[in-house]
Amino acid sequence: IRKGYSMGGIITVTMHEDNPLTGGSSWDNKNGTVRAILPPQSNSDVPNMHKEYMQTLSKIADFFEDLAPIPILFRPYHENNHVWSWWGSSACTPEEF
Repeated sequence: IRKGYSMGGIITVTMHEDNPLTGGSSWDNKNGTVRAILPPQSNSDVPNMHKEYMQTLSKIADFFEDLAPIPILFRPYHENNHVWSWWGSSACTPEEF
């Protein structure tokens, strides 16, 4: 990242995170994963993992903070209109996304 930036590159980072609910890959599109990482809802039918997921996001933020002042285009949940990932249109509602 640092070398690319020093050469004048535009740095982009795309993330295909493993499914935090099941531990499966990004392609494990179990319905309910997005609901599980959102703040707790009293009517949820999945275990709540919001606190754990916030810890994951904190680690990612620490990684990027160590790279300051390099500007980085971070794309963690791209292509949300597809069906292959746990954050895709087959696994969550538009409101959850």
